[in-house]
Amino acid sequence: VAWARAVPAVLAACSFDRRVEVFSMAGAPLATRRAPKWLGRRCGAALGFGGKLATFGATQAVAVSTVVENPGLVARCRRFEEKLASSSRVSLCADKAAAAAAPDDKRVWDFMRLIFETNARERLLACLGYDVDAVARQAAALAAPE
Repeated sequence: VAWARAVPAVLAACSFDRRVEVFSMAGAPLATRRAPKWLGRRCGAALGFGGKLATFGATQAVAVSTVVENPGLVARCRRFEEKLASSSRVSLCADKAAAAAAPDDKRVWDFMRLIFETNARERLLACLGYDVDAVARQAAALAAPE
């Protein structure tokens, strides 16, 4: 939502379907040339140099805190970004499946790996237990004129 500073009583809003709509509040009584209070920010945060985090809220003043780095998390994030940069999403999912402790987690990563395969549609259907040729034959039989 953005308030038009040059034209009072006009605001624009953008939705998730990438449409921008302009609304007029010309019928509403406006005594000021500023946006209404309800349009203001309720809270916010900003990261700064040296691991500093500045936050503010409606009921509190600005708070500055230090963000502590977790070396293990940073190392895992770097490995993840390297794998994504090399476009080996299949190997990333395979590594995650191999490292999974629970069988359900392994199945999820194996399923995710199938999505990035070149013949993903056929592999997903086979993983779900469908025989592509049998389904095609049944569909042809049903579509054939009698």
